[in-house]
Amino acid sequence: MTVSGVRTVVVSALAAAVAIRVSGSQALTGAYARVAADPSGSLRSAADGWTVSGTLGGATVATAQGLRELPLAAWFWLADVLAAPTSVARTGWCVLVLVLAVVGGVRLGRARSAPAGASCQYGAPDEPWSPWVGASLYACGPALVTTVLHSPGDGLVVALLPWMLVPLVRREVGWRPAARSAAWLGLAGERFFASGDERT
Repeated sequence: MTVSGVRTVVVSALAAAVAIRVSGSQALTGAYARVAADPSGSLRSAADGWTVSGTLGGATVATAQGLRELPLAAWFWLADVLAAPTSVARTGWCVLVLVLAVVGGVRLGRARSAPAGASCQYGAPDEPWSPWVGASLYACGPALVTTVLHSPGDGLVVALLPWMLVPLVRREVGWRPAARSAAWLGLAGERFFASGDERT
């Protein structure tokens, strides 16, 4: 494994440890409790908005809320199929979101730090630690940690921001970078079909 790979594993383990620590000390409330009560029903409700019979376009609050909770509902449905307790499913979601945030932050930091004109080579042992430190502060900071604990879908959106920006910051030419950015934006953007606070 390369030096940059080891550094990424270390900061990912730190983010996972933070997620396990904080999610284990919180009660199951809000969107977590709502989705955990009926994961299959939540997943059906979320999928209903994408069908012809769904009300996408003239979205009702229930359909929009289902669409907003699609990734979380799919996660809890999978945990239900595997017979995992809801507390384990919630902790797994928090770990997933914080690790996504830290890896995306590393990718964004490394994309932003141009190796041209630098004293070290990209991926060399003397590459600066700044992308990893910045990603750790981003993923383990109070803003993202509290967001993922109380508003799981919004936490996912914040975690995906670096992934959306990486293709744009690299200034790659062609349709593929734009498609990658749009795909991440699509996953995060489905969260904003309805207004309102998901903590209720």
